[in-house]
This record gives sequence, structure tokens and C-alpha cells, in this order.
Amino acid sequence: MSGPGAHCAKGSTLTVGIRAVLSIPQTEPIRRYPDVVCHRALLRELGASDEPLPEDLPEQAEHASVRERSAAQIEYLADELCLAWLLEKRLFERGWEEPFGGEIVGLIPSGLFVRFEDVFEGFVPARRLTGDYFELNALGTALVGRRGGRRYRLGDPLDVRVQEIRRAEGQVELAPAAPAP
Repeated sequence: MSGPGAHCAKGSTLTVGIRAVLSIPQTEPIRRYPDVVCHRALLRELGASDEPLPEDLPEQAEHASVRERSAAQIEYLADELCLAWLLEKRLFERGWEEPFGGEIVGLIPSGLFVRFEDVFEGFVPARRLTGDYFELNALGTALVGRRGGRRYRLGDPLDVRVQEIRRAEGQVELAPAAPAP
């Protein structure tokens, strides 16, 4: 019931290892109440408690899952906003024309996502990929040129330049550092 993307659901079961202690590791604060409920259920199943489970457990489980996902979205946006400000500061120090070595980490029909400097990510719109019209392949693993067949695949290295930073949105637009061959 804990960890990234955890989801509480009606009918969830507890799995306990052979050498289990009557405790489950604690998680982030948003998970504390679900953890307490989980601990109580575990103790009950092990015969160490006769405390009944809440009658509205399915509703509580759904509420906890919704709130956790909402908190995760806010945390992600906060990270993106901070990184946009940090990237802009770095560009003022290094110069806006400085290329960055990056790696393609995501693809959608309208472009690709590149991670660079180990922490920053940005989007390269397909319109900035010159020399061809690029389409996402059937597996979603590459943007492929219609005429020339050039491919931009997940995991490929790609040198990029920052074109625009929208700090208030936490978004970074990139372009390839060198024109396509």
C-alpha cells in the first residue's frame, strides 16, 4: 500500500513475509493514515489485535489514493518550476547559445523530450526537427522521417539548445544544437 504510485483499493490484501515483524516501514506523510490502517489490519490478521477495520474502508482508501495522486502532481509541478528558474540562471551564467548533451527520454506525435545536465528536461517540437516530416512509429519508440527515414529513438543522444523557458509553467522548449544531416 505504499511507494510511488501506490493505490489503495477495496479488496486489497496484505502479504507478509516469513520473518515479518509486526511493523511495516513508514512512508511519506501523505501515506501515514493508510499506513496506520494497514498496521491495524496486519495486527488483526496476525492475532495481535481485535480492533475492527473501519466500516468505510473502501471510501477511505479511494480518498487517500486521490489525495496522494493530487499531492504528487503538485510536487512534480513545483520541481519543474524550480528547475526552470535554475536553468535560466545557469544560462545567464554560461550563455544562451551553449549546447547541452542530452538523451531522448520521451516521444509523442508532436515532438520529443530530452533530459540534459542530469536534471533538466525539455521538449523539442517536431517542427524544430528539420529536413523531413517526422511521425511517431507504431510502437511509440521513435520519430521517423517520412522521406529520408531518419530516426530519433528513445535513449538516443541529442545535443540541444534552449530556445525558451516559461518559468511560470515550468516548461522548457529546446531545439537540436546542430541541423539534421
